[in-house]
Amino acid sequence: APKGGGGGGGGGGGSSAAGGMARASKTFGGYDALVIGPPSVLDGSEAAELAVIVLHGLGATKEDFADLPRMLGGEQALAGRRLVYVLPQAPPSPLLGAAWWQINVAAFLAISTASPDSMAKMIREEPVGLSQCREKLQKLCAEVRAFAGG
Repeated sequence: APKGGGGGGGGGGGSSAAGGMARASKTFGGYDALVIGPPSVLDGSEAAELAVIVLHGLGATKEDFADLPRMLGGEQALAGRRLVYVLPQAPPSPLLGAAWWQINVAAFLAISTASPDSMAKMIREEPVGLSQCREKLQKLCAEVRAFAGG
């Protein structure tokens, strides 16, 4: 049965990836994402058996993990499975490349010379944008689940 249509986002196309995998660009949770999987999963004619969401680190990009499906393709437990990989892109951040939430660079640099009390206070403060990021990632997970057929 065709899978659900959540996630919206652009169709992107079927440029070929290693091992019969296709690539597409889609939007999940408001994040642009690279989606890699069997063409039958990407076009909705089959459901995925497993969806893998990979978040990149500070300053990195979704493309940094684009080879992950190929690298894991030889794993016995994954061989022959219909996996879809979703690689969302964090928003651009001044000075840092890309970040899921705002990083206070001055406070981060000050930690090395801060008193233990000041350090404890800083690490317990919620960074600007973290709660919005949580909400968007929850939405992303729900939309990926619907897209993958689950």
